[in-house]
Amino acid sequence: MYQEREIGKKCANCGFLAVRNRYTRSLDEAERRFRDTGEPAKVLRTRPYNPAIVPVPRSASLDQQHEIYPVCFAQKTLFEAEIWERACSKSNQNTAENEGKVWNVTPHDIRDYLRSFTCNEWVRWSQGSTPKEHREMMDRERMLKWQRDQSNLNWFFRILELGVVILGVFFTVWYVVQAAQIEADAQRDAARMQIEAMERLATPSALETSGPQNR
Repeated sequence: MYQEREIGKKCANCGFLAVRNRYTRSLDEAERRFRDTGEPAKVLRTRPYNPAIVPVPRSASLDQQHEIYPVCFAQKTLFEAEIWERACSKSNQNTAENEGKVWNVTPHDIRDYLRSFTCNEWVRWSQGSTPKEHREMMDRERMLKWQRDQSNLNWFFRILELGVVILGVFFTVWYVVQAAQIEADAQRDAARMQIEAMERLATPSALETSGPQNR
């Protein structure tokens, strides 16, 4: 965590930074010492010295377990080519006699490059987890995020569906009330017209009332 505050999201604190085991050829976790110094991890020698694998052993009791160049598990950069090019660009090393010599690259060159490069696949390093486990953790986080987004989307559609149902019920009630009002108005008008017709029949006309008197 302190590295992230100091150098930002760089390879030096990325969980996809791996080192190649020289004997099993597996991609192992890059330890804190390698991330801070660029020096490969050394362990007590438990196997016979093999000059085909280790041309110049630095110590008879220590064995360099990993290759000097790290590996990007996400395959976003080729460390060997990039670090070598940066090391050769130095004025004191960019000479013809140094061309092609691996020992020209120092741990400081590796450390400096790890502290300078970043990419969009960066994931925070969790000590004790291999790069493959970091990939699995990232995939799980993405899956959980997708599930949360789907859940939020489902809730949105449920709320939208509930709103449509409520709106439908409102319009249905409004339609029923309006229909009942229209029917009531029609019945009231019909009743009024019927009452007016009966009143006209019950009331004698002016001609009928004045007829006998004129005779």
